[in-house]
Amino acid sequence: MFTPLTRSEKTKQVEMGLRPHRSSQAGRARPRPLSERMQTYCVPGVSIAVIENAALDWAKGYGTLDARLGRPVTPATLFHAGAVSKLVTAVAVLRLVADGVFDLDTDVNTWLKTWRVPQNDLTRENPVTLRRLLAHQSGIIDPECSFGTLRPGEPFPRPADILAGRTRFYPGPVSVTVEAECDFNYSDAGFCLIEQVMEDATGRSFESLVKSLVLAPLGMEDTLYQRDATLGGVSGAAVGHDRHGEPIEGERAVYPCLAATGLWSTPADLAKLLITLMHSLEGSGGLLPYHLAREMVTAHGCTDWSGLGVFVEGTGHDCRIFSQGWGAGFQCMVVAYPLLGTGAVVMTNSDPGRPQSHALTGEIMRAIGHAYRWPGHVDVGW
Repeated sequence: MFTPLTRSEKTKQVEMGLRPHRSSQAGRARPRPLSERMQTYCVPGVSIAVIENAALDWAKGYGTLDARLGRPVTPATLFHAGAVSKLVTAVAVLRLVADGVFDLDTDVNTWLKTWRVPQNDLTRENPVTLRRLLAHQSGIIDPECSFGTLRPGEPFPRPADILAGRTRFYPGPVSVTVEAECDFNYSDAGFCLIEQVMEDATGRSFESLVKSLVLAPLGMEDTLYQRDATLGGVSGAAVGHDRHGEPIEGERAVYPCLAATGLWSTPADLAKLLITLMHSLEGSGGLLPYHLAREMVTAHGCTDWSGLGVFVEGTGHDCRIFSQGWGAGFQCMVVAYPLLGTGAVVMTNSDPGRPQSHALTGEIMRAIGHAYRWPGHVDVGW
């Protein structure tokens, strides 16, 4: 008979129970301690937050935020969230939908003023909409090597300039080149367009909108957007490292689109976002009305796994949502079973040169899943 573990027992099981990806091991992998695996992967710092019963169960930091200085990671240490920024953007958009500012299925040119999506034969029948943008199925495709990092001293670009092709970050103008909802095409340009839509429709900056719609109501005080390598002079932010554990040039890379990849946060703060989504889906409050929370975690268009700003797997109570960030110097992962009230956020200050499932991030998440008995995680990994 299974005896429930205490919080401290689960925490210890996570810290001592990391497992490599199944494909990299013959047979069942021997659980290994987090400290050992951090050394193996040359990861200086890790931060973890775990959710249970739709509440924060625990949050801890491990290692150092800068390999050269040895300053310890704490639950308040900021890490680059990378593409997990899209999850926060999606919640802000849905808040504006709830307020009647937007409709998910209206042509975004209805609100655009600073720049407009070029019309062509593809958009006349299937216009670009917020639903399609959030699900990466608007027909916009990012060319290879677009949305690279800023060079030292390079000014932070305006979304309209990126969309119009006036920067080196996208050989624009951004336009629809394939039929909407015929395929999934992951697009930072699509989220850059969302950012411009939000600003043009409200007359407010993207940052102020997200702060008032999401960050302030949830008390996400350790979350901000990045426009330079110093994060505006904020203290307590992690330094990025390469796969050898060496600090990257400039310490922190800067990406040109806030809505797509500009967020810095902590696992504990991002856990607040997952928890409010769980409450919304329970119909017990939360930041979003129930029907929009359901839209967010429902697959849209031509896929059975692309929600609105998140990815979705499974059905019913075992439904899993996830988001991942991976860029210069950092990697992170967000996983939740919203109808079961459980999940976790893992953030590291290292670019391992490999996807999460084959890196330390994935090993930690598998250990959490095993300790907390997530569906499919008892005695096996993914």
